Amino acid sequence: MSNTIPQEVFPLTSSSIPDVSSPYFLHSADHPGSILVSILLNGDNYPTWKRAMKIALNAKNKLSFVNGSLSKPTSSTSEIQLWERCSDMVLSWILNSIDKSIVNSLIYHDCPRDVWLDLEDRFSQSNNPRIFKLKRDVATLIQGSMTIPVYFTTLKGYWDELAMLTPAPKCTCGVLNELTHMQDIERVFQFLMGLHDSYAPIRSQILAMDSLPPVTKVYSILHQEEKQRLLHISSIPTEFAAMVAPRFLAHRSDNKGRGRGRPKYDYCDRDGHWKSNCYKLHGYPKNKPQYREATNGHAGSSMAVNNAISSSTSSEINVPGLTSDQCSRLLDLLSPVNNLVLNTNSTNFVGNLASFSNHNGLLIQVPQII
Repeated sequence: MSNTIPQEVFPLTSSSIPDVSSPYFLHSADHPGSILVSILLNGDNYPTWKRAMKIALNAKNKLSFVNGSLSKPTSSTSEIQLWERCSDMVLSWILNSIDKSIVNSLIYHDCPRDVWLDLEDRFSQSNNPRIFKLKRDVATLIQGSMTIPVYFTTLKGYWDELAMLTPAPKCTCGVLNELTHMQDIERVFQFLMGLHDSYAPIRSQILAMDSLPPVTKVYSILHQEEKQRLLHISSIPTEFAAMVAPRFLAHRSDNKGRGRGRPKYDYCDRDGHWKSNCYKLHGYPKNKPQYREATNGHAGSSMAVNNAISSSTSSEINVPGLTSDQCSRLLDLLSPVNNLVLNTNSTNFVGNLASFSNHNGLLIQVPQII
């Protein structure tokens, strides 16, 4: 005698297999915390939110719970349980897609149909203010700094919402096709009016056509033009580098490879700086040690010149190769220099002595004054 307990065998019938096409079917991934749309209802975006929710509920085969086509059963208890389970699931999805400030006034509804009707009565009173705002946005929208795709996408969003708020009448004749074509031509004009002025030439070419292309074709033409301009702009730095490279290489060859192409100034025979910032030519800053040395050296030189000129005025100077008359003329020429050297406290002497010749051919050196 076996001690094992026989397991109950449940027959596999067609009624026990869940029908995926049934509105009562729930996938294992479906749970009450799911958010079906990315934009929460805040009151101002009800038309857009309603459109997104209808798409999401229809994709899950649960749209019949909000449009009233599937009412609560009254005969079978099992069907009532299935309906209530799916109804609560849909109700949770709707409440999760609404802003918290609105959810508090909807939490006590029993079925998603009641919530759907409450929202429609509350937020879909009149579309005239929204239609007015959309038409004004379309009329005043300009490209500015936006790219062609961003500008067209913004404008198309306005068009699509207007088409939803003002649907075209149903018609089986050919008049509706003519109205659709006229609407597309109107969108072409609106798209071209807001373009940047840099696209004026290609806009003139489009307007010069006998038959205007569709707005999608106009967008494609302008998008290709924008891509070509971006390619032209990106090639400018490459051309500039190719133009500058020979000059840079020539500069390096002139330096004979010394200093890795850095500038070289011939006055001080040093690499790495230009004539405009040469301390040896223009003088050292006060925070450099060379400034104090140069100041002391100039002071000593000024005192030596002053003593020599002062002593020459009190006694006769004998210069080999010069007569006494030429020596006196030399003293007369040096007398202005003596007056300049005496004012050493207010004048800085920088650099070498400037050399020039007088009318007698005598070479005279005078300190440069800054």
